[in-house]
Amino acid sequence: MRLLSWMDAAPHRGPVLNIVMLVLLLGMIGNTALLLCVGAATIAVSAIGGLRRAMRAMASPDRSHLPLDRIAIWLPGATALGMCAVALLLIVENPASSVAHSLGLVLFAFELVMLVLPSERPSTAGVSKG
Repeated sequence: MRLLSWMDAAPHRGPVLNIVMLVLLLGMIGNTALLLCVGAATIAVSAIGGLRRAMRAMASPDRSHLPLDRIAIWLPGATALGMCAVALLLIVENPASSVAHSLGLVLFAFELVMLVLPSERPSTAGVSKG
């Protein structure tokens, strides 16, 4: 019961737990081809979700579209996707018992969690424009 109440406390905890379990399972199996296929598919799905969120943020009428705002919208997701790709490369290129392989697994899980967590938008209530 405690686990269920903890999971319901924040909606992002379920996907985060799923990512951690997926990466641990793939790391324990040790099959490089399977890890590469599932990892690449996970990165692709995360990229599509991030693209959707970024496009929605760009289309928001209450947001200014200065160059710095555009960078703030696109850069975090693009960086996380790049780090996921580097982590997947570390996992695939190194033997399972190496430090680089373990570091790649941890980095892959961490970056996928960063892609899943909801982005917090600062409240503009009480802020006057003009």
